Amino acid sequence: MPIVLVVEYDGTDFRGFAPQPGQRTVAGVLREVIARVEGSNLEIYGAGRTDSGVHARGQTVHFESRLPIPPARWKRILNRALPRDVKVRSARLEPSGFHARHSAWARHYRYVWLNQEYASPLRTRFACHEPRELDIDRMLEAVQAFVGEHDFASFVKGEALQGPTRRCMYAASVTRSGKEVRFDVVGSGFLQGMVRTMAGAVLQVGLRREDGEYVRRLLAKPC
Repeated sequence: MPIVLVVEYDGTDFRGFAPQPGQRTVAGVLREVIARVEGSNLEIYGAGRTDSGVHARGQTVHFESRLPIPPARWKRILNRALPRDVKVRSARLEPSGFHARHSAWARHYRYVWLNQEYASPLRTRFACHEPRELDIDRMLEAVQAFVGEHDFASFVKGEALQGPTRRCMYAASVTRSGKEVRFDVVGSGFLQGMVRTMAGAVLQVGLRREDGEYVRRLLAKPC
């Protein structure tokens, strides 16, 4: 039966989630540690792929174990062996047929700007510094255009354009909390670099470099 983990990680020193030859990735580190217990290599499946530098508060992953180890013990074993920038929040069993990617109904991403005069040394790994004034109301209005099913070709590039680029967004918002401005988006799935590009478009609206219809125009005429 699948062992399902919910993991959190600081993605600064990872080249994303998915395994890449010669690169340090979250899935690669998890597979290496689990293989020590299993005695052989196995596949690690995630609810989604994250880009380099992306952090996770709760990403679902799963693997098929041949050993009769209870989930709670898996959590303890892995957290003792994993490096400090990735840990297991919870572990559970799921029925056969569960798949971290195919069984997921949504993914939630958050992009954060630290909107103050100086860049904080304590926040530089987790927020993009933006010292200029941002119009939150205009940003909030702009992101509503993302909601629904659209062709997001204007928000991706490179290899991502070789496959389907239509995705469905269930919710999108922009909020301010103290000095942080947060762009949250929940959708069926995201392509490589897509969230960063979406955030970049929203930022242009917030800086008043583009009008409130900018996002809608990009979606209407995909590159």
